[in-house]
Amino acid sequence: MPRIIMGEGKSQAINKFRHLPEATLLCDLDSTNEAIIDEDLQMHNILDRKSDVFYMIAEMEAWFISQPQILDDFFAEKISLKIIKKPAKQFLNPDEYLQQLTKNTKKGTYHKVRHGVELLKRLDAEQLKKDFPEYGDLISCLRNRN
Repeated sequence: MPRIIMGEGKSQAINKFRHLPEATLLCDLDSTNEAIIDEDLQMHNILDRKSDVFYMIAEMEAWFISQPQILDDFFAEKISLKIIKKPAKQFLNPDEYLQQLTKNTKKGTYHKVRHGVELLKRLDAEQLKKDFPEYGDLISCLRNRN
């Protein structure tokens, strides 16, 4: 398993990434367009490390929403009953949606850094590959790093 270092937002994650020469940066972009990717890399002054950057098409919160049982188990509440029935990829701002779903739980409102790593550990990787093809691309990217 790779070591996961979370950042409070994209800027902080990029700053950490710059100081870790063997790291792979995962960040949201919601685009596979090479021109947009290069523009983002250039804007953050990391174009020279393009091969070490993986852009997520879907936010990880969409992964959590796609497997609501992990949310029920983690938050010890029936969050799955509150989720609107539609494909997880179709949720706009899944992080905000997950915050709304969890705002009154005993573990508190969902927080990417405080809760994200623990929820990632609970995901069914084989199901993610079926639901989110780019997840398979991410696994390949991480395997090629080792």
